[in-house]
Amino acid sequence: MLSNPVLISAGDIAMKLMQKMPETIVSLYNNFTLMITNALIIYYHSGNFDAWRRFDSVDWFAMIAMSITTLLSQTLRFKAL
Repeated sequence: MLSNPVLISAGDIAMKLMQKMPETIVSLYNNFTLMITNALIIYYHSGNFDAWRRFDSVDWFAMIAMSITTLLSQTLRFKAL
């Protein structure tokens, strides 16, 4: 979770570099890259995904809320442009 702001910022920079492509396509690439990068970080840090089994309801709520707010911020940013 600590690397997420850095990865999102890198995605914003990539979005500015790919101005000729539609924003939705760049957002798709950005989210797909974030998913793979975060999965690799989790795997190499702990060796497996067992930490997810220990999540309680607050942890799951925080993870789902962060995912929804990220998607909403990207969607609303595209509508504002």
